[in-house]
Amino acid sequence: MKTNRQSGFSAIEIVIGVIVVIIIGLLGWKFFSSMQSDSQKNDLAQTSKAIELDTTNLAGLVDLATIKESALDGKDAATVTGIELKTQDGKLVYSATLSDGTVITFDATSGEKIATESEDKSDRALESIPATFKGGIGLAKAVEVAKSTMPGKIINKIEIESDDGIVLYSIRFTDEARVDINAETGAVVRAKTPSSSKKSSESKSSDDRNSTSDQSKDDDSSTSSGSGKTDDSSSAEAPKSTDDDSQSKSGSGSGSKTDDDSEDEEDLR
Repeated sequence: MKTNRQSGFSAIEIVIGVIVVIIIGLLGWKFFSSMQSDSQKNDLAQTSKAIELDTTNLAGLVDLATIKESALDGKDAATVTGIELKTQDGKLVYSATLSDGTVITFDATSGEKIATESEDKSDRALESIPATFKGGIGLAKAVEVAKSTMPGKIINKIEIESDDGIVLYSIRFTDEARVDINAETGAVVRAKTPSSSKKSSESKSSDDRNSTSDQSKDDDSSTSSGSGKTDDSSSAEAPKSTDDDSQSKSGSGSGSKTDDDSEDEEDLR
């Protein structure tokens, strides 16, 4: 006799269905994670590309002497205090800062003026780049020296500035490291890494704490000295009070004796 199968799913079928759903979910999660990771990598690559300075054709850029001359056009009383080569909106630009606070941006390839703005210069004491400076060793050579000094690092921008009468190519890297190069001789003046800057900052903080501690000790010493002086003064005043008491007692005794003599004279009368 043939038995009819009951409607519904068996336990085995339910288990198999659950397993299939779990597998599909895991595959979907893995695919989504992979897509998200690729997106993050692309964003990081685009960011790195945006902040990296293209140094492949520095010789084809407008020379610094021309940028200085263009920046000072109509600015008879001003001087150039700094020039910066950086990436802006996907292209190389020069930003020339003047002594009057004006910042003029030029297209580094064509020399065309892009923008002019003013900034607050009240908190800065900037040294002017000498009018005789024409570029020295040049940008390309400065970059070559910087890369050999700190190999493997990514250049972010180049600043041209004057320090104690010496014009410098200050090559800045994306990790905040820098190499300052004498623009006339090509010699490395200083090289700083993020770790050395941190150590310098920590050393300065330690010196400040030690200075504060020493000052506190000096203040405590001065206070103790002043306190001792006050005690000495009090001690010096003590004998004076004793003398006054003696005089007071002497005066009091003299007054009593006079009253007794008066009474004796009255009895005799």
